[in-house]
Amino acid sequence: YSFDTDGPKGWTGTGTDSEDPFNKFAAEPVIASTWSKDLLYRMGEMIGEQGLWGNATAETGMSYNYTGWYAPGMNIHRSPFDSRGTEYYSEDPVLTGICAANVSLGAKSKGAYVSLKHFAFHNDGGGTGVQYFDDGSFTVEGYRGAMNEDPSSGLSAWFDEQTAREIYLKGYQIAVEEGEATFAMASFTRVGKTWCGGSYAVNTAILRNEWGFKGAVVTDIVIYGYLDADQMIRAGVDFLLDSNGTVYGVNVGDGSQEMTATQVTAMRNATKHILYMVANSNAMQMPKGAKVLYSMPTIV
Repeated sequence: YSFDTDGPKGWTGTGTDSEDPFNKFAAEPVIASTWSKDLLYRMGEMIGEQGLWGNATAETGMSYNYTGWYAPGMNIHRSPFDSRGTEYYSEDPVLTGICAANVSLGAKSKGAYVSLKHFAFHNDGGGTGVQYFDDGSFTVEGYRGAMNEDPSSGLSAWFDEQTAREIYLKGYQIAVEEGEATFAMASFTRVGKTWCGGSYAVNTAILRNEWGFKGAVVTDIVIYGYLDADQMIRAGVDFLLDSNGTVYGVNVGDGSQEMTATQVTAMRNATKHILYMVANSNAMQMPKGAKVLYSMPTIV
């Protein structure tokens, strides 16, 4: 099996014990400020090593081994009001890419895979979304949009191709081509009018066909109405970061309708991508029953 969880400061997400967590690393801007490839590689090694051993508590006896790390965050610092600023390395795309590439290589040396996120163009610094209604009225929502099945809400990012390639995609390109990353997480942001996780241009034409990415892409958490499953699978995104069984749009493969030939092909490709990622990871050789207790030292 494989177990994936957050986040940029270490193994801190779902499935980890909040009462006795792993140690946490510094925020990404602090790490990037070292300008040290070796330090980033060693951090990736430590992430991978901790993933092999898992975590446990003396009280509950829980034991987890981890394979996929939902990090590093790689979007560009555009605003001091961006609430994810601590999760992203820098305003410089080359520094961002070099940091992520070395973390990826370090983690890969231990069989873990990192998740490049939020791919791509994500920014929530002062951003808002709009939800439209049939009578022409609208409400202003959070930057991600309305938390229901209405597909009209969300934040749109507009840019030219040169800006996209030289700034917002460059870090991801370096992480894929030099860091050998095999996992990515699609962002909520719309590329123009198209949700990024539903963009064939981003997730297939550029990521796979141009950069040679061979792994899998997951959505961000499925709690917004525009995360359409049929659009996603056709664009080259492989599976949903599920939220209580929620699937918007066409429920691909749920048995409620006959699948088209193109949907079947897309599902087969997605399966191949996921299996490639997992087959080249420590999930194939995870130690069973190993428990390491991480505890905070007593400070007098």
